[in-house]
Amino acid sequence: MEERLLAALRREPGAAHPLPQLLEWANVPEKKGKEAKRILKALVKKGLVEREKGRRYRLSRAGQQIEGVVELDGRGQLLLYPDGPRQTVTPITLLPEAAEQADPGDRVRVELVVRGTEGRHYGRLVETVSRPRPLHVGVFQKAGAACFVEIEVDLPQAPGFGRRKVKNDVIVDVKDSMGAKDGQLVQVELQDAQRGRPSARMGRVVKVIGEPGDRQAELTKLMMEHGLDVEFPEEVMADAARFGTEPSPDDMRHRRDVRALPLVTIDSETAKDFDDAVCAVKDGSGYILYVAIADVAHYVRPGSPLDKEARRRGTSTYLTDRAIPMLPEGLSNGLCSLKPKVDRLCMLVEMHLDATGHVKKTKMEAAVMRSHARLTYTRVAQALDGNPPDEEVQALLPHILVLSRVAAKLLERRLKRGAIDLDLPEPEVRFDDKGIPVDALRRPRNDAHRLIEDLMLAANEAVARYFVERDLPCIFRIHEDPDPERLATFLGLLEHLGLKARLSEKPRPDEIAHLLESLSTHAFGKPLHGLLLRSLAQARYAAECKGHYGLAAEHYLHFTSPIRRYPDLVVHRLLKQVLAGEVPKSGAESLELTAEACSTLERKAMIAERSCMDLDRSVIASQHLHEEFDATITGVQGFGLFCSLDQPFLDGLIAVQSLPSDYYELDEFGAMLVGQNTGRRFMLGDRVRVTLVNANVSRRQVDLRLVLEGEDAETPEGQAYASGRDRIRGRRSDAGERRGAKPAARGGKGPVRATKRLGDKPSKPGGKPKAGPKGAAGGKRPSGKKAGGKKAPRRRR
Repeated sequence: MEERLLAALRREPGAAHPLPQLLEWANVPEKKGKEAKRILKALVKKGLVEREKGRRYRLSRAGQQIEGVVELDGRGQLLLYPDGPRQTVTPITLLPEAAEQADPGDRVRVELVVRGTEGRHYGRLVETVSRPRPLHVGVFQKAGAACFVEIEVDLPQAPGFGRRKVKNDVIVDVKDSMGAKDGQLVQVELQDAQRGRPSARMGRVVKVIGEPGDRQAELTKLMMEHGLDVEFPEEVMADAARFGTEPSPDDMRHRRDVRALPLVTIDSETAKDFDDAVCAVKDGSGYILYVAIADVAHYVRPGSPLDKEARRRGTSTYLTDRAIPMLPEGLSNGLCSLKPKVDRLCMLVEMHLDATGHVKKTKMEAAVMRSHARLTYTRVAQALDGNPPDEEVQALLPHILVLSRVAAKLLERRLKRGAIDLDLPEPEVRFDDKGIPVDALRRPRNDAHRLIEDLMLAANEAVARYFVERDLPCIFRIHEDPDPERLATFLGLLEHLGLKARLSEKPRPDEIAHLLESLSTHAFGKPLHGLLLRSLAQARYAAECKGHYGLAAEHYLHFTSPIRRYPDLVVHRLLKQVLAGEVPKSGAESLELTAEACSTLERKAMIAERSCMDLDRSVIASQHLHEEFDATITGVQGFGLFCSLDQPFLDGLIAVQSLPSDYYELDEFGAMLVGQNTGRRFMLGDRVRVTLVNANVSRRQVDLRLVLEGEDAETPEGQAYASGRDRIRGRRSDAGERRGAKPAARGGKGPVRATKRLGDKPSKPGGKPKAGPKGAAGGKRPSGKKAGGKKAPRRRR
């Protein structure tokens, strides 16, 4: 059997295969599967076979050289991730001597070697292929004649362990400091001399950013940390400039002319890049819906400087006051943008719908169009609400009403099949004339937003269906089924809160949608709604169509935003190849690599956008110190309560140390903190009155405190709080700020419970706090005995 299994592995020596496949190729009956496993295990120990993720086996690659990117696991061990989808590749541990030559982020070539009695494969470093420019942002500090920059390095860890930040000091020679002053934010470039020894790094300052806490300096720091490049390389700008500012007659040849169609764009007031235009006409008892999308693929050709830069960025990033585009402005806001009254190249999706909104027939083709108007969500929504429209909207109102009817029928069909409302309230920052954030509101969402969303979803589904029905390679947008354990935990939480809900073992999307609808009637329905949505899987890109759970769509992809999303651009290219009668040039493996990279870049952009929002919300919070607000508890942790203020729309933390004196434990479902002495409860969804006591712009954090009343206000904590209302809690000198002193709410020194940490027992003044039990938080520890002298049971966490 051993020879037959090895022969089976040699059929495709460059790939890994699951055991059932090997048994079939080796002509081994399934009942002998256990024996085959033992043989394969022995072959792995001998170093002849490798076992990879998902119980897949392949011939040993010992002696082969492979390339990949170096990362660091939680134990400080360097790993090589070979090229390929992360969910399938197995990282290779580098031999210890590689630490002196390679750093996380380096692209290297290694030779595989087998070491030890278990036949484990290790990588011996052969060559460093490329090395990213080691730039970091930190605080410049002087200590006598010495200068250094304190940086935080974000290190990836082993799968499932997330990421961690490690503080390092970078030594800087005075002549390389660019005149930076003590305490200023700077960008520092690491030097290679001490590679492999991060605690003894040398570097030089390449840019002085500004003072910590200044909004502009903090925004510059944020953009540097997330690698957001405002400027494009010269060769990319030159590539974009060669197309001019208007489509040429040659560009428009052999395209369908739809300039007479009443296509319009509907976007926000601040939008500058218009990807899509829409119109609909009555067709007997049904409708014809036209969705025109900017033909970016005509200009951004595979392998060109524009394409390489777009692929590197993956997506546009939208910060609160600016956009970091995927393409240069000449294309994104100019030649590709569907501006009004000018000719533009587009890809047209023509959908024929019956009276119920069912798509009977779809046609796709390259076209030339001319937008009849640049409308906004606000103006269209006002007209749909029956308000007198302006002159431009009035002229187009009959077409807008047809669009509205089509969108309503599409939405009705989507809701019937069980689509989930995936929207959570999002903040929108308002700025003054000087560009300073002054207010945060809930982003408005009106009928015009929903209209465009419904039409874009229909176009995306139509294109996805086109590829699937013809069994063509493509990049799809998938949203996988929810994790059963997470759903079980959520149902347990509902039962704990006295709510009854049932879901089948593998719930359909309509079951989740009905559950969300039922929660809307409860006082704490909104926090639970958000909690449930966040427990669902995150949508991602993939080369295999697996459906979109949240939309209850069997086929789905992203097609409608090629100006700002690289996957959409790839779909356009593939569609144009198919329409031209060509065989798509991209295979499934290549598309999967692109899909995975774009999913990663999308998540990075989302993190940057959220960080910018947190930055500006902390700036707004700093303008409201000591003011009281109504708020809702939206999250409960052992260390405190997360709250969302009604207005301004800010989030903040009530640290457990500032709660009325007690010993608090987090319940098993993470829904409430319970005082063990008083029985006082703080629960998800509770309405509270809070005071905004601290806003740390550099850390993007907002600290709140409960407004204490009655007996609570008479406690030492309440008196200390009341006496400190007219000062900023945790105010520190500049030196203290620079050296990382923490406010009381973070476990540092402050006016209330200065020495208490999360889970600590109370201690005598000047004494050392003792660690409390796991899961405990703040306040006095209960006696540990019940009435009658019986010892209280100890909870397991």
